[in-house]
Amino acid sequence: AFGYSLGGRNAGRVPAARERLFEDGFFVPLQELCELGRLDLQRDPRLPQIYSQIAGLADFFLNGEEARFRDAFIDYLRLIYRGTARPDSLWKLCDRSPEQLDEAYRSYLAEP
Repeated sequence: AFGYSLGGRNAGRVPAARERLFEDGFFVPLQELCELGRLDLQRDPRLPQIYSQIAGLADFFLNGEEARFRDAFIDYLRLIYRGTARPDSLWKLCDRSPEQLDEAYRSYLAEP
């Protein structure tokens, strides 16, 4: 698989993200997730489930679709650390709607 040298898609936190999505039916749409501020996220009672999803999303943005969104995701992380990210920054950088990215993420995790 593209982008892996150790572990792979079935190692680390990706299996937990897959389990949350497909077995537990847990999913926070990207648009809602990106609107959460740091304190809102930390206080959210769903934090453990959200954390699993975020780990899966990070793997998707870095490695999914042959790393199509990797550069955009790294740019997004820079915006976050600079404090200049907006709720719509990620999907604008990816040139996709949040709904398209949600679907691509689901498809990515569904792959064997």
